[in-house]
Amino acid sequence: MKERYNSIDFIRGFAIINMVIYHLFYDLVYIFGENISWFPSKYSSIWQNLIAMTFIVTSGISYNFGKKNSRKFTMLLACAAILSVFTAIFMKDQFIAFGIIHFFAFATLILLAIDPILKRINPFIGIILFVLLFIATKPITNGYINLFFTKHYLPENLYNLKFLFWLGFPGPNFTSADYFPILPWIFLFIVGFYIGRLIVTKKPIMKKKRYNPVCIIGRHSLFIYMIHQPIIYLILSFVYKTSLF
Repeated sequence: MKERYNSIDFIRGFAIINMVIYHLFYDLVYIFGENISWFPSKYSSIWQNLIAMTFIVTSGISYNFGKKNSRKFTMLLACAAILSVFTAIFMKDQFIAFGIIHFFAFATLILLAIDPILKRINPFIGIILFVLLFIATKPITNGYINLFFTKHYLPENLYNLKFLFWLGFPGPNFTSADYFPILPWIFLFIVGFYIGRLIVTKKPIMKKKRYNPVCIIGRHSLFIYMIHQPIIYLILSFVYKTSLF
């Protein structure tokens, strides 16, 4: 029986459950026109960010345990392409130009290229360094970065170049229903990578697969991510008796 880090599966599964619930509310408000007083709000924004950050950190951790990360990159890239093509054709108002699956694909590719360098850095130092880089670049999509508690605005030309949206420089007319550019999120992914390095170094005991429903969901997170929105959309379309496309 294959062994797993069950705690990571559980955390990822819990995040997936929250993501499905979040997207249910998102569809109700933005596609089906329901008025939900607290959605959107600062609370729903915090909820969304916590879900995304959990996914990104656990994915960075899991990178250390995967022996087929090149294959994972290919699979993620294919899934990202499917999402973009599907939303471009059938859900133009919800087009995904560079969502979280796109990010995971390119983050995996970047780690494949630089992990020998990252492994030379002490994991504790790496965690501190890349947490600081993440905090500094978190507002980069808004045109500035934070350095020493001061806003430093970046050249507008970076945001006027139409094809740098994937890096973190969206133009004034850029739209994407799901948007997770390389910057700042790659730094959080690398934080997860270093947490994974600590886990590997300490050699915790791996346990047999736990058939806890949340762990099972966590082990199939990509599959659930790919199918959950169409299922939610179909169910809500039936409930509201609206056209599917």
